[in-house]
Amino acid sequence: MRKHAIRGILCLAIILLPGFDLMAFTFEAHPGLYTSYEYSDNYRGVAQDKLSESTYYVGPSLNLRCLSPSATLDLTGRYARSYHQRFSEDDSPEIHLLTSASFTAPGQAARFSYEFARTFSRESLTEPFGQVDRNIGSIGYTAELSQRTSMSAGGNILTEKWSNDATTGEDLVNTGGNIGITHQLNPLDTISLTARRDYYFYEIQQDVIGTQGGLDVRHVFSPIFNLSLGTTYHHDDRGHDPNEDRYDASLTGQYTISPSTTMSATGGYSWLIIENQDRQNAYLARLSLDKSLADDRFNVSLAKEYTTEFTDNRYGTYDTKTASLTWIRQWLQAWSTSTGFTLSERKPSAETLEEDETESTTNVSLTWTPIEYFTGNVIYEHLQTNYESSDTVRENRYRLVMEVRY
Repeated sequence: MRKHAIRGILCLAIILLPGFDLMAFTFEAHPGLYTSYEYSDNYRGVAQDKLSESTYYVGPSLNLRCLSPSATLDLTGRYARSYHQRFSEDDSPEIHLLTSASFTAPGQAARFSYEFARTFSRESLTEPFGQVDRNIGSIGYTAELSQRTSMSAGGNILTEKWSNDATTGEDLVNTGGNIGITHQLNPLDTISLTARRDYYFYEIQQDVIGTQGGLDVRHVFSPIFNLSLGTTYHHDDRGHDPNEDRYDASLTGQYTISPSTTMSATGGYSWLIIENQDRQNAYLARLSLDKSLADDRFNVSLAKEYTTEFTDNRYGTYDTKTASLTWIRQWLQAWSTSTGFTLSERKPSAETLEEDETESTTNVSLTWTPIEYFTGNVIYEHLQTNYESSDTVRENRYRLVMEVRY
């Protein structure tokens, strides 16, 4: 399936955007060596009887870049063998592959990306523990139909296959597609229509078909301020489980405070209807602030809304509150730091056995790039999950990464 999907994406891009010449590409290839060391004070991510672990990774890496006046292709990847000090049964290859391409032609553009990972690493403590093979692919196409009208279409695929010894891992396949059209009514007003369909195929739980449609009307009041009125309908068909319908209505304002600072604020209301249950109502609110300077990039965001999530560890609609902070700083030509913090609180909206949970992640990294083809990173990450009635789970990770390319 994965090979056929990639071939289809490439063929579609070539069909939609003919005329580029492979001989016009310039190529760069940089093979390298990747190595890292990671220490975790709670390797399996449990609340009781925590065990630490030291893990070493070493293996080859590759960076490939192809450029032409109308196309760009990038590929980065590594194959690193892992060696565990305590849990030697978890020794296995860690594989990461990321490739992307973009094609442009007069009045149209296409892009695709594909990512494969085989890993034991978890981004959150609510994810299952175990080895997973994960494939992520996407394609997008945009075209100008007229001077005032444009359309876009795209598709995506996600597959997750867990090893037999994964704690609670359930194999998942998610495919989806979207289409949208945007029309400029006049120099100040724009209207957009979007539609999306998603399919979720589970190993055990009921399969899900998600359908979504949206309408957005934007008015530009000045070069630094615009206002948008948006409405969205979302339906989830969950087989034998209760179906869900959600209606959202919101007003969003975007304001350019200065050439380096922008702010976006959203306010609205949501109506959630779950089959055989009482209707639920809640307000939605989002706030985002971005600032970019010569050596700094800063972002802070807050949100309170319903989120529909069908993953290996979530199934349904949640009343979600999130907050995040990111700061990236270039101190010297060869030194940079990245600091991030995220906090999320989820409450299941349906009558299920799931607990309310609060997740937080803190990460700090220092990057050293003394020459173009050498990178060193020192990374610290703190993960924590608080449950409504279960014990709190915490993990601290310390990592040293080095990669040299030729």
